[in-house]
Amino acid sequence: MRKNFNKLATLALSGMMVMSMAMPAMAEYQKVNTWTKVLFTDTATPAPVTTFKFKVTAQAAQEVTVGTTKFTTKGGADNDAVKFGDVTYKEKEYGDVIFQDNDPQKKAMGRQIKKTVEITVDTAKLHGGPGYYLFQMQEEHGGYEGIQYSRGIYDVLVYWEENKKPVAFVQKQGVGNWIKEEGKANCKLDTI
Repeated sequence: MRKNFNKLATLALSGMMVMSMAMPAMAEYQKVNTWTKVLFTDTATPAPVTTFKFKVTAQAAQEVTVGTTKFTTKGGADNDAVKFGDVTYKEKEYGDVIFQDNDPQKKAMGRQIKKTVEITVDTAKLHGGPGYYLFQMQEEHGGYEGIQYSRGIYDVLVYWEENKKPVAFVQKQGVGNWIKEEGKANCKLDTI
């Protein structure tokens, strides 16, 4: 009986070793920033019970301006090098009432329900090495009836300095210059 148990234990350990060698390396996504999705409803309607997802597409090398300095971004990144977390709304989430001209004495315009998600980057999928990378992000149209999905396209600029954690910034497409804020990172964040 003991011999059989030892054989079984040996087989199990061997199997685990083979499995561990066969497993591919896991992607190492690092949290690099947060980003806010804002959903608008009327004053009486809660958020829909649904999840919003975001599609990210890597862009070819091109020139960008950060502050007053021009940089050429690197191409060759995978689309999934940058990920935006999903935004899930649950039942009976109402958010904050918005007033006309931000004045509570005036007519309520509706509600805004904000959710903050993580932006993550896997540097192993930035094949050009350290530097600037440009991506585009769009909200996926999930088909939930009654939702007006955003048609906006957003630029996502990732900066990766060697031996440091990358950073990512988001702004509406067509804004152009990435604004340098005093004492902060080189770019600003925007919301959808």
